[in-house]
Amino acid sequence: LVLLLNHRDPERCVSAAHALARLGDPRTPRAAAALATNALRTAYALHPVRLLTTLRAPESVPALVATLQRLLAPGDPHWRVALACVEGLGSLADEQAR
Repeated sequence: LVLLLNHRDPERCVSAAHALARLGDPRTPRAAAALATNALRTAYALHPVRLLTTLRAPESVPALVATLQRLLAPGDPHWRVALACVEGLGSLADEQAR
């Protein structure tokens, strides 16, 4: 399921994220954080970012902040991922996000 979370097919990503959120495996937040922060797979990071928000795990805020910082460069084409990071950080309302 974790591999499908970072798949090119968005429907598979959504299904994998939904299943992973429901399973409650304690390894999921770490795996989602690794996928979200992988600079080589940024184009596919939208669903791992959203999953991190859903999980509300300790790994969520640091991973979302790191991903967002990388995407703030002028001209970065991954604005949807950056927007998901901002929305997730707002939803989590953690002090580290300031």
